[in-house]
Amino acid sequence: MNPNTMVYVTKADGSRQPFDLSKVYRTCLKMNIPREYIDAICRKVEEKVYDGIATKDILRIIRDEASVFDSSYSWISDLRSAISRLRSKPDFEQYARLILESLGFQVAPNQIIRGECVEYELDGLLLKDGQIYILEVKHHTNPHEKVDLTVVLKVRAIVEDLLLGYEKRINQIKISGGYIVTNAKFTDHAMRYAKCKGINLLGWGTYEDIERIILENRLHPITIISDLDGLELQTLADMGLVTLKQIIMFTPDKLSVITGIGIDRCQEILAKAYEFFKKLGS
Repeated sequence: MNPNTMVYVTKADGSRQPFDLSKVYRTCLKMNIPREYIDAICRKVEEKVYDGIATKDILRIIRDEASVFDSSYSWISDLRSAISRLRSKPDFEQYARLILESLGFQVAPNQIIRGECVEYELDGLLLKDGQIYILEVKHHTNPHEKVDLTVVLKVRAIVEDLLLGYEKRINQIKISGGYIVTNAKFTDHAMRYAKCKGINLLGWGTYEDIERIILENRLHPITIISDLDGLELQTLADMGLVTLKQIIMFTPDKLSVITGIGIDRCQEILAKAYEFFKKLGS
C-alpha cells in the first residue's frame, strides 16, 4: 500500500470506507491471535491491501499470515462467518435458544397461539422473571445484511393481537413483549422503533450484543472449525450439536456412534475443538 494514497475497503453491502489498520488489530484480538504476532500480521496486511479490497479478502490475508505462526489459524473461522454457515432452520434456531438460556430464559420452541384476529406460528416463547415474550429468529447467510423495520413492525403487531386475544379469553397467555434474535445488525430505524415500542433486540451491536454473549459464555458454533464439510455439519446439527461446548462432552467413539462420522474424523474434530478452547485460555 502506498502510504501517500488513500485506500478504500469494500464492505459486504457494497459500501466503501477508508482502510483502518486499527480494525485489523482488533480483528486479530477477536481471533485470539497472540499479541506478539499481531504487529507483524498488521504490517503484512498493510503491504497487501489495495484500493477496493473486500473485507472478506482482508480476513483471508489475516488468516493466511496468522497460519505462518500457528497452522491452526488455517481452519479457525471468524465468528460472524461461522454463524452464517449454520442452517437457518433448525441450526440457528437451536443456537439462538442456547444463547437465550445462557441469559436465564426458559425457552419453549415452536408455539402456535391464536390472537384476536388470527393464529401465529411462533419461533418460541420465552419465560423469565414471570414475564412471557414471543421469539422471532432471523438468520442471514450474509451476516452483513441488516434486519429492517418491517421485522420489528411484524413482531409488535403480533404482540398486540395476542394481547387482545388474551383480553377476550381467546388464549390464556399474557404476552409481555417480544424478542428478535439475529446474527446480523439492525437498521437504525428498526432499533429506534424497537426502543420506542419495547421490543427487545439481540444481534450484532445491540444493547444485548450477541457477540459479547457468545464470547462470555463460550458458545462458539461448531462452524468455527471451517473445514467441517456440509454433511458433517448437517449430521452434528441434526443431533442438536451446534456448539463446540456440546461436542467436547463426548469421547471420539461416542461421538462416532451417535453421528455415524468415522472415529478418526471425530478424533480430529474434537482435537480441533480442544485446541480452539485452549487458545481462549480454557
